[in-house]
Amino acid sequence: LQARSTTVAVFVCAMTRPDERFYLPAFADAGIEVVDVCAPTSPPLRAELRARVGAALPDDGSAVAVSIAAYAAWLERRRPRVVHAFLDATNVTAGLGALAVGVPRVVLSARNLAPHHFALHQAWFRPGYRALLRSRDVRLSANSHAGAADYAAWLGIDGGAIAVVHNGVDAPHVAPSEARALRASPALGSP
Repeated sequence: LQARSTTVAVFVCAMTRPDERFYLPAFADAGIEVVDVCAPTSPPLRAELRARVGAALPDDGSAVAVSIAAYAAWLERRRPRVVHAFLDATNVTAGLGALAVGVPRVVLSARNLAPHHFALHQAWFRPGYRALLRSRDVRLSANSHAGAADYAAWLGIDGGAIAVVHNGVDAPHVAPSEARALRASPALGSP
């Protein structure tokens, strides 16, 4: 994207622990800005945008509402053409923030089965996803057919509405032992 003169920035809402910052050197090497939208220096969200966010999920001062407002405030300043979010909490919070400020395309990426199978599941995930998927500007993708089918069943939507985009591998950065495993994966039935 940068080679096409497209500005790329990564927005996160968790960089307080060292294990949450493991990717920073790679982004710095690539010249990609990383913004912690939940930092105390985040810009405030204007009242009318706060009302739009609250229409999707209650703006009750909870951590969820604060996170949605933080994404919306930053996205309003940056005015991106696309927001691509990964994982459930970020999909919902960044996605709703993006819709609140009128980002024209929002891509949500599911990376496993639907969240109700896991301990990290939150009750606000499903209503958040449902609010997002009512917009023509939002697309949900999954990295496997099983994940797409499971999300579709959990959300009560047509499975064909979820695009499947399999994981890729950055081959030049794979260790030799990992490369051998990747070459063997077709024999094991993996793409």
